[in-house]
Amino acid sequence: MPPAAFALNASAACASGYTAADLTILERTVNGQPGLIAQRDGTTVTVFAFDITDDRISHIWAIRNPDKLRPWTTG
Repeated sequence: MPPAAFALNASAACASGYTAADLTILERTVNGQPGLIAQRDGTTVTVFAFDITDDRISHIWAIRNPDKLRPWTTG
């Protein structure tokens, strides 16, 4: 599976309770690494950080704690 497709599938799975149609996925830098944020109605519900090794995703971190997501919320 291509990395982008995996990331979108992972974001949909990790944002449980939402359908893909409810989410907006945006590319962002997270702690200096490539990442994605999943938003619902302008509110960030999940942040994904990726560790890249040899041009491949080697680790994925998903942050869902509302206190830690507060800086990412735009709405």
